[in-house]
Amino acid sequence: MPDVDPDSTARLIETMAEAFPLLGLTFEEIDPDALFIGRARGIASKKKVRLQQIDSRAAWDGLCTMHRIGDITRLDAGDGYLEALHLVGGDPRDR
Repeated sequence: MPDVDPDSTARLIETMAEAFPLLGLTFEEIDPDALFIGRARGIASKKKVRLQQIDSRAAWDGLCTMHRIGDITRLDAGDGYLEALHLVGGDPRDR
C-alpha cells in the first residue's frame, strides 16, 4: 500500500492522486449509483477537488469538473477496473 496521508480528506485525495493514476469518487447522498473516475488535478480552497474525468470507453474529458470534498462518501484507487481503464485510456494531456 502506498504511503497516503489520512489527516484530512483533502490531503488523502492529494496523496492518493500521487500514488495512483486514477481515482474513483462516490457521492452516495447525491447519486448512489454513480462512480466518477478520473485524474485529480488539484484541490481548491481545501473544499473542492478538480477532476479530469475518463469515461467507461477510456476517453478523457477535455475539461475538469469540480466536486465538493464534503460530499465524497467513498474513494477508490488501484482496483482492477481502474487499472484496466488506465491501461486502455493512458494518461490525459497535461492541463
